[in-house]
Order: sequence, then C-alpha cells, then structure tokens
Amino acid sequence: MSGNDSRSEEKTMREEFLNKIVKAVKEKVGTECEVRTREVKKNNGLVLRAIEIWEPGASGTAEIYIDGLLNRVETCEIGLDEAAREVVRIHKKHKENEFADMVKRIDKRYILDNVTCQLVSKEKNGERLSVMPYRDFLDLAVIYRVIVAENGSETASFAVGNAICKKHGIGGDELESAARRNTEGKGFRTWPIASIIAETAGVQEEDCEGNIPMWVFSNDRRNYGAAVMLYEGYFDKLARRIESDLYILPSSIHEVVAVPDNGMDKDELRAIVRMINSSEVPEDEVLSENVYRYCRKEKRLVIA
Repeated sequence: MSGNDSRSEEKTMREEFLNKIVKAVKEKVGTECEVRTREVKKNNGLVLRAIEIWEPGASGTAEIYIDGLLNRVETCEIGLDEAAREVVRIHKKHKENEFADMVKRIDKRYILDNVTCQLVSKEKNGERLSVMPYRDFLDLAVIYRVIVAENGSETASFAVGNAICKKHGIGGDELESAARRNTEGKGFRTWPIASIIAETAGVQEEDCEGNIPMWVFSNDRRNYGAAVMLYEGYFDKLARRIESDLYILPSSIHEVVAVPDNGMDKDELRAIVRMINSSEVPEDEVLSENVYRYCRKEKRLVIA
C-alpha cells in the first residue's frame, strides 16, 4: 500500500469514528438537540474538528474540539461511548458556566473596554488576517482579542474580526488605541528562569544550581503574553540593570525569553528557537522562528 493510500484509509477511518461519536452524542442529549461538526481555523493555519451541541432556542454553544479524543479512540485508549460522554460533559460544563451567555451582551463599549493586543506570525496567518483588522510589527502581526471572562486560571476570549467591527461601527485606529491602552494597563512581569524551573520542579528557587542569565517575560496569566514585545520599556529596564543589550527569543505566543548579548551567535539562538518550536510548542502557539534584539542605545527592538 502506498503512503497516499495509507493516509486516505486513515482519514476515512477517522471520519467513521467521528460519525459514530456524533451518533452516540445524539443518543445521549436527545432528539430535541442538534449535533453538528465543523472545521475551525486556529492560529498558524491549524485546522481542528469540533462538535457543537445546539439546544432549542440557544443563540450560541461551545466548540468542543474532538481531535484529541479521536486520537485516543484510534489508539484504543478509550472507546466511542466514553468519547461521546466526554463531549456531553464538556457541553454541560460550558452551559453551566456563568460566563457562557456573556457574548450575547457584547456591544461597542464592551469591546473597546476589554480588547487587548495579541502577537501572531504574519507569514503563517495570511488567510486568517484577511478577515480581521491587524497591523504589522517587525515580521509579526498585531491582532486584537476581546477578553470575555476571567475565572481563576481560565480565560475566555475571541479574536476580533472585520465583521464585528463593521457591526458595531469600530474603526481601526479606535480599536488599536483601546487595545494598546488596555494591554498596557494589565501590565507584564519578568521572572528569572530559575524561578520557572523551580516552580516546574516543585523546589525552592535557591535550590536551582548556578546563576542562569535568562528571564521570562509575560503577563500574570501567561496568556498571550508575548505582546510584551510591543512595550519596549520592560526590556529597557532589564537591559540597563544588567548593563547589556538583550536577545529576545519568542518561546510562544504566550511568553518570550531574554538573554544578555554576551557574544552569543544569533544563528545558534535561531536554531534553538526552531528546535523548541518543532518539539516543544503546540503548532498553534508558535510565534516566530526569528530572534530579536533589544538595543539599549537606540531603545528599540529589531530582528537580529
């Protein structure tokens, strides 16, 4: 069997599993609900399959991403009925969430009060950017994301598209100004890499051996925190404290890592970024394969 035939057979089998899960979900939620499947385009061109359960009279519902469950079914980790029960459980959790209906109350004022900046790859998001407002930043694109709800460690948000701007009469400059103001108001933080390692390992920071000259920049929730690159003052403060220009490594759309410019080869750093992107970062969370440099003298961020 050729590689193409094998992939075609796998795709057919995956569709069969999906159809069986949908059928099982329908049996569990009842005939009054409509169960749909759709493809959802995510960051960097990633396309995910989702199941939606529409209850009578509902104006919205959750997109329940099914790819992970399909993988578990294909490897016999779980059965079709267990996968269907998990879909129904997620649907019920969303329905019971106190923020589930908030989108229905969104108006122009709400958008402008809660919109923030997000950095994404311009190269990998051409089709997505064609239907949303954005602006160029170095080799990246600044898009705009509205925070709908923040509950503990969970954040509900959506990316702003051209359609919602047209619906509410929001201009590009107005959106940009509000997003920059709100993002700056939420602020960003800097962590020594040793504290991140200690947190991950469950030990005290002082127990981490050696002085590791690396710092992580993000926001409090470490969610879309790479937008700190738009606010160079955070890099300037560190650069002046350690008396060195900085290389900025884009570890994901959620955070960046700074290292002092102590003669390190930028091509080697770029190779490290690419290796981490391919092995450690989910496809839709990759920001860039470039390395950036903060210059103290010029007080600006450039592509290294």
